[in-house]
Amino acid sequence: VALRSASISASVNGFIACVTSDLTYFNSKNGSVEGSFSFPMDDSSAVFRFEAVINDRVIIAECQEKEQAEQTYKDATKQGMTAYMLQFMIYRRIVQPMSYRYAFLPDMTLHCHLMYDENQCYPTITRIMAILAIYSANFNATTRLTTEIFALKKVVITIMHLEFSLKKKERVQVQTHLDRKTAQVSGVGMASANKHLWLLQVSLASPFSADHDVNLMVKYANVGIPQASIHKGSSEQSGMLSQDVIMLNFFPHLLESDYSEQQEFIFIVDRSGSMGGDRIQSAREALLLFLKSLPISCYFNIVSFGSQFQALFPEGSRAYSKKSLQAALGLQSSMKANMGGTEILGPLRAVFEEMQPIGDFPRQLFLLTDGEVSNTETVLNLIKVNSDHTRVFTFGIGDGASTSLVKGAARVGRGRAEMVIGKDKLQAKVMRSLKASMQPPICDLHLDWQLPGCSSVVQIPHQLRPLVSGDALILFGIPSATEEGRVSLVGKIDGRSLQFDVSVRLAPNDPTLSVHRLAAKAKIQ
Repeated sequence: VALRSASISASVNGFIACVTSDLTYFNSKNGSVEGSFSFPMDDSSAVFRFEAVINDRVIIAECQEKEQAEQTYKDATKQGMTAYMLQFMIYRRIVQPMSYRYAFLPDMTLHCHLMYDENQCYPTITRIMAILAIYSANFNATTRLTTEIFALKKVVITIMHLEFSLKKKERVQVQTHLDRKTAQVSGVGMASANKHLWLLQVSLASPFSADHDVNLMVKYANVGIPQASIHKGSSEQSGMLSQDVIMLNFFPHLLESDYSEQQEFIFIVDRSGSMGGDRIQSAREALLLFLKSLPISCYFNIVSFGSQFQALFPEGSRAYSKKSLQAALGLQSSMKANMGGTEILGPLRAVFEEMQPIGDFPRQLFLLTDGEVSNTETVLNLIKVNSDHTRVFTFGIGDGASTSLVKGAARVGRGRAEMVIGKDKLQAKVMRSLKASMQPPICDLHLDWQLPGCSSVVQIPHQLRPLVSGDALILFGIPSATEEGRVSLVGKIDGRSLQFDVSVRLAPNDPTLSVHRLAAKAKIQ
């Protein structure tokens, strides 16, 4: 079924966004067809509205408890009814027969965190990713972007409104209110209407083929400095939506920290059937980059898994040498997605329980997978239990990789997660994770709230996980009383104490209540 049009709008508040997607699919084939609709999502995203029109019927989704939703979904599909279910990382829809010359119009709104990307030249880039699961003819994109920058006593708060639609043979136009001192947009022409209004025009170098993500890169100034803002609740809402919420953003960039090359690296590579095609190719390329970049004083091993698992060095990790590297490269070049189902518990248990650590060499585990498993919670619990002696870094391979497993494993394993789609900055992502694994994390993090008239703050999440350089910390607080003040982020790195003092300022009003909805999602996650 062809996609005829797509309209995406995004309201950005600091480092989070409210995204509305209005899509139109049209059945131009003779006779009715059946199909499914999926929309990839990050595990920290929160969908709060979904409507669809199909065969002249308007369908509105409702939120239910997880177990109840699963049962409702099963019952409805058994009866041949139309059913939707949001499950971890995709919005899945089973569509009833779609008649000839009828349209399917899904319309959904979600709140999400902006993706944080870091590189050597621009370490403070934040990305909005508009994900469109489209596999149809060539399209061009039309974009309108309005940005307002509010500077409040050294705290920069950004409100943006992005709208774009995909239509044939059109150009991209961007209009923005832009303070050039606090925000930059690269790769576009700029013409000044006055000192506050800038007109930016962008045209595509070639026709846009809508089989990949549409990315908008936004660069903020001083992202490495923690920022905190108060977001007022709505008197027309109830529960958390009616309360004031504080959001703290922190992206540590600790280049001065010492790196230790005396590490043990274990690479667990998913070779199940779902990793076929481009996915196994991406996994091979990522593994090759890792192997060529390992420090000479390290130990390493490779574990392949599917329905079963097999270690390159069954007796345990070996010292990095010409001989061991040649053996690893031989395995890497011959890897295929031919090992059956995705049973990840076996190799993890073998690493944690059977493979002895190498003396004083800290163990770093790298998991390369598409994350298509049915026992995510069991896997995460196993990683968490062993996180004191093994840090876990993850690479989600392929479009639609499960962020619930990929990001969850890195979160409980004190590492970091990377999503790999095609060859998008693969080398930079590999090097970023490898460098982070050789650097001590910021541990024992806690917050010291200093808000006049406020007796307590409910912190979300209550316990802060360790951070590595280039990682992101976004947390929320619900104060008993709302006053501007300060908050201190305190922690330790390699035995040294760190403290970051942050001013807490009132943010501009956001009618979408994105901060509140993501705080609620984080509280129940």
